[in-house]
Amino acid sequence: MRRHWPGVVGLAIVAVMAVGAVLAPHLVPHDPYSQDIAVRLRPPAWAPAGSADHLLGTDHVGRDYLSRIVYGARISLAVGVLAVA
Repeated sequence: MRRHWPGVVGLAIVAVMAVGAVLAPHLVPHDPYSQDIAVRLRPPAWAPAGSADHLLGTDHVGRDYLSRIVYGARISLAVGVLAVA
């Protein structure tokens, strides 16, 4: 185990991504495809004008970045699994 720590770290990262992808509908606070012009271009939560409602901010049509990233990981993992299978 001590000699293969990079493999263990890589496996842990993939496992966290897989769990996040499977539980995506329960983890993300917003629909990644819905558009809301009223909240467009919101900064991330750590910015002075940011809010905790959109942790990573929103894009130009008001879609939540965190939701889009988590759902994108879900699609990427599905493509990877299907390519290997």
